[in-house]
Amino acid sequence: MSVRSGQSITVEFTTRRADTGSATNADSLPTGTLIVNGTDNAATVTVTNIATGRYKAAVTLPTLAVGDIIELNINATVNSVTDNAIIYRDTKDLVIDAAGLVDATAVKLGPSGSATAQTARDVGAQLDAAITTRASATVAPSWYTDVSSNVSAIKTKTDKLTFTVATCVDANIQYVNDVTVVGTGAVGNEWGP
Repeated sequence: MSVRSGQSITVEFTTRRADTGSATNADSLPTGTLIVNGTDNAATVTVTNIATGRYKAAVTLPTLAVGDIIELNINATVNSVTDNAIIYRDTKDLVIDAAGLVDATAVKLGPSGSATAQTARDVGAQLDAAITTRASATVAPSWYTDVSSNVSAIKTKTDKLTFTVATCVDANIQYVNDVTVVGTGAVGNEWGP
Protein backbone atom coordinates (compact mmCIF):
# COMPACT_ATOMS: atom_id res chain seq x y z
CA MET A 1 0.00 0.00 0.00
CA SER A 2 1.17 3.54 -0.59
CA VAL A 3 0.56 6.58 1.58
CA ARG A 4 0.32 10.17 0.33
CA SER A 5 1.12 13.64 1.59
CA GLY A 6 -1.67 15.08 3.75
CA GLN A 7 -3.29 11.67 4.32
CA SER A 8 -4.87 11.06 7.73
CA ILE A 9 -3.80 7.78 9.33
CA THR A 10 -5.65 6.23 12.29
CA VAL A 11 -4.30 3.08 13.92
CA GLU A 12 -5.62 1.16 16.92
CA PHE A 13 -3.35 -0.35 19.57
CA THR A 14 -3.67 -1.98 22.98
CA THR A 15 -1.89 -1.78 26.32
CA ARG A 16 -1.46 -4.72 28.70
CA ARG A 17 0.08 -5.46 32.05
CA ALA A 18 3.51 -7.07 31.61
CA ASP A 19 2.99 -9.40 34.58
CA THR A 20 -0.50 -10.74 33.72
CA GLY A 21 -1.00 -9.92 30.04
CA SER A 22 -4.46 -8.51 30.79
CA ALA A 23 -5.73 -5.44 28.95
CA THR A 24 -5.15 -2.41 31.18
CA ASN A 25 -5.23 1.33 30.65
CA ALA A 26 -1.87 3.05 30.66
CA ASP A 27 -0.89 4.97 33.82
CA SER A 28 -1.29 8.15 31.74
CA LEU A 29 -2.34 8.74 28.13
CA PRO A 30 0.25 7.15 25.78
CA THR A 31 2.18 9.44 23.44
CA GLY A 32 2.86 8.99 19.75
CA THR A 33 5.65 10.07 17.42
CA LEU A 34 5.61 10.07 13.63
CA ILE A 35 8.94 8.95 12.18
CA VAL A 36 9.86 9.75 8.56
CA ASN A 37 12.90 7.97 7.13
CA GLY A 38 14.20 7.19 10.62
CA THR A 39 13.86 10.77 11.96
CA ASP A 40 11.22 11.98 14.43
CA ASN A 41 8.77 14.32 12.70
CA ALA A 42 6.95 17.29 14.28
CA ALA A 43 3.50 16.11 13.12
CA THR A 44 1.01 15.94 15.99
CA VAL A 45 -0.09 12.43 16.94
CA THR A 46 -3.43 12.43 18.80
CA VAL A 47 -4.00 9.44 21.09
CA THR A 48 -7.53 8.64 22.33
CA ASN A 49 -8.66 5.99 24.84
CA ILE A 50 -11.47 3.88 23.31
CA ALA A 51 -11.97 1.23 26.00
CA THR A 52 -9.97 -0.46 28.76
CA GLY A 53 -6.50 -1.02 27.33
CA ARG A 54 -7.62 0.01 23.83
CA TYR A 55 -6.50 3.20 22.12
CA LYS A 56 -6.34 4.85 18.72
CA ALA A 57 -3.58 7.10 17.38
CA ALA A 58 -4.30 9.59 14.58
CA VAL A 59 -1.88 11.72 12.56
CA THR A 60 -1.95 13.74 9.34
CA LEU A 61 1.09 12.97 7.20
CA PRO A 62 3.44 15.77 6.17
CA THR A 63 4.69 16.32 2.60
CA LEU A 64 6.30 13.06 1.45
CA ALA A 65 8.48 12.08 -1.49
CA VAL A 66 8.33 8.75 -3.34
CA GLY A 67 10.38 6.25 -1.34
CA ASP A 68 9.79 7.93 2.05
CA ILE A 69 9.13 5.44 4.86
CA ILE A 70 6.78 6.45 7.66
CA GLU A 71 6.40 4.78 11.06
CA LEU A 72 4.17 5.50 14.03
CA ASN A 73 5.81 4.86 17.40
CA ILE A 74 3.76 4.71 20.64
CA ASN A 75 5.24 5.15 24.11
CA ALA A 76 3.17 3.99 27.11
CA THR A 77 3.62 3.24 30.81
CA VAL A 78 1.42 0.45 32.22
CA ASN A 79 1.62 -0.52 35.90
CA SER A 80 4.87 1.53 36.19
CA VAL A 81 6.50 -0.35 33.28
CA THR A 82 7.42 1.89 30.32
CA ASP A 83 7.76 0.55 26.78
CA ASN A 84 7.38 1.69 23.19
CA ALA A 85 6.69 0.05 19.86
CA ILE A 86 6.26 0.82 16.18
CA ILE A 87 2.56 0.15 15.53
CA TYR A 88 2.40 1.23 11.87
CA ARG A 89 4.81 1.32 8.95
CA ASP A 90 4.25 2.18 5.29
CA THR A 91 6.02 3.65 2.28
CA LYS A 92 5.11 6.27 -0.29
CA ASP A 93 5.48 3.99 -3.32
CA LEU A 94 3.54 6.02 -5.89
CA VAL A 95 2.48 9.59 -6.57
CA ILE A 96 -1.15 9.55 -5.41
CA ASP A 97 -3.51 12.52 -5.65
CA ALA A 98 -5.94 13.68 -2.95
CA ALA A 99 -8.63 11.35 -4.35
CA GLY A 100 -6.34 8.35 -3.90
CA LEU A 101 -5.69 7.94 -7.64
CA VAL A 102 -2.23 7.32 -9.10
CA ASP A 103 -0.96 10.48 -10.80
CA ALA A 104 0.21 9.05 -14.15
CA THR A 105 1.71 12.36 -15.29
CA ALA A 106 4.43 11.94 -12.67
CA VAL A 107 5.14 8.32 -13.58
CA LYS A 108 8.46 8.20 -15.42
CA LEU A 109 8.22 5.34 -17.88
CA GLY A 110 10.04 4.79 -21.13
CA PRO A 111 13.61 5.28 -22.30
CA SER A 112 13.61 9.07 -21.81
CA GLY A 113 12.40 8.94 -18.20
CA SER A 114 10.61 12.24 -18.80
CA ALA A 115 7.58 13.18 -16.76
CA THR A 116 5.36 13.61 -19.80
CA ALA A 117 1.77 12.47 -19.59
CA GLN A 118 1.42 8.73 -20.13
CA THR A 119 -1.58 7.09 -21.73
CA ALA A 120 -2.83 3.69 -20.63
CA ARG A 121 -1.30 2.25 -23.83
CA ASP A 122 2.09 3.83 -22.95
CA VAL A 123 2.00 2.12 -19.56
CA GLY A 124 0.77 -1.11 -21.18
CA ALA A 125 3.65 -1.06 -23.66
CA GLN A 126 6.11 -0.82 -20.79
CA LEU A 127 4.40 -3.73 -19.02
CA ASP A 128 4.40 -5.80 -22.25
CA ALA A 129 8.14 -5.28 -22.60
CA ALA A 130 8.79 -6.31 -19.00
CA ILE A 131 6.52 -9.34 -19.16
CA THR A 132 8.11 -10.72 -22.34
CA THR A 133 11.39 -11.05 -20.45
CA ARG A 134 9.94 -13.41 -17.84
CA ALA A 135 11.04 -17.03 -17.49
CA SER A 136 9.68 -19.57 -19.96
CA ALA A 137 6.62 -21.50 -18.84
CA THR A 138 7.58 -24.50 -21.00
CA VAL A 139 11.36 -24.83 -20.53
CA ALA A 140 12.57 -26.03 -17.13
CA PRO A 141 15.41 -24.06 -15.51
CA SER A 142 18.80 -25.79 -15.26
CA TRP A 143 18.54 -26.32 -11.50
CA TYR A 144 15.35 -28.33 -12.05
CA THR A 145 17.17 -30.77 -14.34
CA ASP A 146 19.87 -31.29 -11.70
CA VAL A 147 17.29 -31.95 -8.96
CA SER A 148 15.24 -34.20 -11.21
CA SER A 149 18.24 -36.40 -12.09
CA ASN A 150 19.22 -36.67 -8.39
CA VAL A 151 15.67 -37.71 -7.48
CA SER A 152 15.74 -40.34 -10.24
CA ALA A 153 19.05 -41.75 -8.94
CA ILE A 154 17.65 -41.98 -5.39
CA LYS A 155 14.46 -43.65 -6.65
CA THR A 156 16.54 -46.25 -8.52
CA LYS A 157 18.27 -47.21 -5.23
CA THR A 158 15.12 -47.21 -3.06
CA ASP A 159 13.22 -49.32 -5.61
CA LYS A 160 15.67 -52.15 -4.78
CA LEU A 161 14.46 -52.32 -1.14
CA THR A 162 12.13 -55.21 -0.21
CA PHE A 163 9.15 -54.82 2.11
CA THR A 164 7.53 -58.13 3.17
CA VAL A 165 5.72 -56.30 6.00
CA ALA A 166 4.35 -52.83 5.12
CA THR A 167 6.72 -49.97 6.09
CA CYS A 168 9.39 -52.44 7.36
CA VAL A 169 12.47 -52.99 5.19
CA ASP A 170 13.60 -56.62 4.89
CA ALA A 171 17.27 -56.69 5.96
CA ASN A 172 20.04 -59.17 6.83
CA ILE A 173 22.81 -58.22 9.23
CA GLN A 174 26.10 -59.56 7.94
CA TYR A 175 28.64 -57.22 9.53
CA VAL A 176 28.83 -55.02 12.66
CA ASN A 177 31.82 -52.66 12.79
CA ASP A 178 33.45 -54.61 9.92
CA VAL A 179 33.22 -57.89 11.92
CA THR A 180 31.30 -60.77 10.34
CA VAL A 181 28.18 -61.71 12.29
CA VAL A 182 27.62 -65.47 12.74
CA GLY A 183 24.65 -67.42 14.02
CA THR A 184 20.97 -67.39 13.14
CA GLY A 185 19.65 -65.73 16.26
CA ALA A 186 17.86 -68.90 17.33
CA VAL A 187 18.30 -70.47 20.79
CA GLY A 188 21.61 -72.31 20.83
CA ASN A 189 22.77 -70.47 17.66
CA GLU A 190 22.84 -66.88 18.94
CA TRP A 191 24.36 -64.07 16.90
CA GLY A 192 27.90 -63.12 17.63
CA PRO A 193 31.29 -62.49 16.20
